[in-house]
Amino acid sequence: MTTNTSDTHPRSDDALVASLTEGLADADLEGLQPGQPGWAPRDEYEPEAESLAAVFRERGTIDVADLRAEWLHWFSDDLSGYTPDELEAVVADLRTRAAAP
Repeated sequence: MTTNTSDTHPRSDDALVASLTEGLADADLEGLQPGQPGWAPRDEYEPEAESLAAVFRERGTIDVADLRAEWLHWFSDDLSGYTPDELEAVVADLRTRAAAP
């Protein structure tokens, strides 16, 4: 059974998106080096974070399939270059960030 953590930790959409954007930038699955001089801006992954925030708001969780779907949509990348454990670690970090007050 999945607990809807969005019910127990309400936060503004802006805060949720910002938190997920930071998590995606830290993971940097596309190697765009967000925030580094001469590379992508720190908020490069904001569109993906917005979509994942909507999933979190609806279901109270995010999983690897959600992350893969976003990457396939935005980057035509199924993240097959990452191991399941690596992707689960990214998603676990995103879930923690999303559930934080």
